[in-house]
Amino acid sequence: AVMEGYRLLDRTVKLSGELRQKINSTGVFRVLELEDLLPEELQQDGIRLDPTKLTVDISKSGYSAQELQQILFERFNIQGEKRTFNTITLLLSMGTTGSKVSRLFDAMLRLAKDRRPPRSYYRITEIPRFSRLACLPRLAFYESGERLLLLDDDGRPNQALLDRVCCDQIVSYPPGIPVVVPGQVINLAIVTYLARLTKGPKALEIHGLADCDGEYGVRVLTDQEFKNIPSRGLFE
Repeated sequence: AVMEGYRLLDRTVKLSGELRQKINSTGVFRVLELEDLLPEELQQDGIRLDPTKLTVDISKSGYSAQELQQILFERFNIQGEKRTFNTITLLLSMGTTGSKVSRLFDAMLRLAKDRRPPRSYYRITEIPRFSRLACLPRLAFYESGERLLLLDDDGRPNQALLDRVCCDQIVSYPPGIPVVVPGQVINLAIVTYLARLTKGPKALEIHGLADCDGEYGVRVLTDQEFKNIPSRGLFE
């Protein structure tokens, strides 16, 4: 049984190598290598890629990763493992066969031939620097708080959010780094950044914003809740 497992794994790795070459041969899709994913200073640290996971750069195809993943699933019955803004990850397992690899390559080849004009990618501005914590994150998170609109009636960053204490962690994907955490004081840079994100591409996911009757909002501590938090002075 152990030797059978080694044989299946060896076959999977070989199929992965073949698929990598075939995808690169399309001239539209490209499987990323280690040097594409790691900064130069980390490339000699013994970090290796899992050969059974292929991260494919789709930038030249004209499709968004979300569109491509949906097309692969609906037209070709192929499930992508994970996607970012301009990549999609394909996973091979020990159950992957040569015929499945051929079917996947055929799908990628068809999509390469049906390529669209290059997309104009939205460049995300740098995340604002951390402001300061007004209280422990758990204390802010478990309060009821109140919801304030992210944008005012004129579509500009809501000034009412300034110097308020956030109750939730707000994260945009990509890059998946928190913009603000519970207990953190909200400043103008944070509000402006969040406002820009909501006006960005639809493929951008933002987690942690509150719903204010269908509009984007932020849950913050009420003035009374903040006064009642006993440990807030530890951070001042």
